[in-house]
Amino acid sequence: MTKNLLKPVILFSASLSLAFGVEVQILPEKKIDKEISKKETEKIISMLKKQGFYIKEPDAKRVVYENRLLANEFLKNPKNRKIVEDTKEETRLQLEKKFADLLVKQHLDKIKLNDDITKSYYIKNRKKFEKNKEVSFDSYEFEDFEEAYKVFKGKTPAQEPKSATIPYENLHPLLKQSFERYKNTTPPIFINGRFYVFKNIKTTKKSDYESVKEDIRAYLLNQTISKKRAELIKKLKEKTKR
Repeated sequence: MTKNLLKPVILFSASLSLAFGVEVQILPEKKIDKEISKKETEKIISMLKKQGFYIKEPDAKRVVYENRLLANEFLKNPKNRKIVEDTKEETRLQLEKKFADLLVKQHLDKIKLNDDITKSYYIKNRKKFEKNKEVSFDSYEFEDFEEAYKVFKGKTPAQEPKSATIPYENLHPLLKQSFERYKNTTPPIFINGRFYVFKNIKTTKKSDYESVKEDIRAYLLNQTISKKRAELIKKLKEKTKR
């Protein structure tokens, strides 16, 4: 069972030497040692767990060793030099981005966006959320116009409806027009070669505090991150000029 789970797992194994900057060095191992450190096995178990794979320590050691063996052979081949250089550059940029985000996060740890803050923002900016509407409906699909029209006129549909709830702004203009004119049931609407009837149309404003507070929290957090990032960049730029 464990062997089958490990088949789709592809891990990058190589020596990464990081220096201030960030510098990334990818080199083949001089000696492939079957003695894998506990830190490495714990890390591989954690990485695989995030992907939905659960393995024990002996299997983790085998994964690290086998990946290292294969990666080492790849790195020794001069034909793979361009791939290695491209990977190194991509890895360097990813690391720089990660470290930059971590620095900003370290400066944000003391900031708490509690309910008092989010509610205060909601009260001051209530109008921003009044347009945040959702529409829910049941849809019925037909090949024949007459059958669709009978349902529009009140006939009970033989089929089960497909129910959906979507943001109002994502509606096709034709559906917006029909939903505004026909409050409960639309006449047949021709879409992509089929006829559709929409019933039980309900438009709701997602404007009360409880329904939007998580949106507010996410918005304020992004604003705070952007502001703090800009402050740190400015401060560091000034520091380098000295």
